[in-house]
Amino acid sequence: MIFGPGRRNNETGVRNNRTEAHDNETGAGQFNHQFDDKGDRPVFCERCAALTRRLTWDPLAEPHAELLIGSCIWMDERCRDWCSDCTDKVKELFHLRYQITVGDSVPPEAVRYFLELEKQFPNWPLFRPERRSPGIADKVRRMVRHNLKRACIELEKMDREYRKREAEQTEEHRTSG
Repeated sequence: MIFGPGRRNNETGVRNNRTEAHDNETGAGQFNHQFDDKGDRPVFCERCAALTRRLTWDPLAEPHAELLIGSCIWMDERCRDWCSDCTDKVKELFHLRYQITVGDSVPPEAVRYFLELEKQFPNWPLFRPERRSPGIADKVRRMVRHNLKRACIELEKMDREYRKREAEQTEEHRTSG
């Protein structure tokens, strides 16, 4: 499943264009899932796998950009009862779906892993074709970039306020001493 630059595999909808802007902006990067002793890469413990199989598609769900994950997530794709280990593992999967959707370069083993999980959890809304189609790529890319810019602006504002308070305290200390 290695795709040439700009080519789309019609079966999976996966592109292999390199658009490094997102990885550079979010710090997101390589596929890091580790294999277990059997050569598998389980994303869920048994309990969380059962919870995931019960997730249902909500046609009214809207995507929300997640800054720390560097992805868009629909609320019907998550389960609040997942354990913390499984929640952490799923974050990488959400980002992998984002990379597939926007056409980032995706290692072949990551594509295979994604497709394996789709077979294991066919009803998980994460795998709905319209959530990784080329038609939504620009929308999710804009949402993630907008969220990142908004966070940067907020951090700059907080930094200015902090520096202003520090300067005021220094001046106050200097004049009262």
